[in-house]
Amino acid sequence: MRDLWKKQKNTIFFITHDIDEALVLGTRILVMSKRPGRIVKDMQLDYTERIYEAGNSRRVLGEDYFQIRRELFGLISQN
Repeated sequence: MRDLWKKQKNTIFFITHDIDEALVLGTRILVMSKRPGRIVKDMQLDYTERIYEAGNSRRVLGEDYFQIRRELFGLISQN
């Protein structure tokens, strides 16, 4: 998906329940609440670009990635 995104330069709207998938594929993450569905968090990210350029996620995912992952998990657990 990253290769397609990079080549086509299109906007891709992707819905997932997987936090890691959202972090490594997205440049923006919107976390929604349960009913009524409202946006509780809007995050701009850059892991997709870093992973794409590095070619390997193990090279670029540090503590900041895991800190954001924990924050997102907490938001989802509350809602």
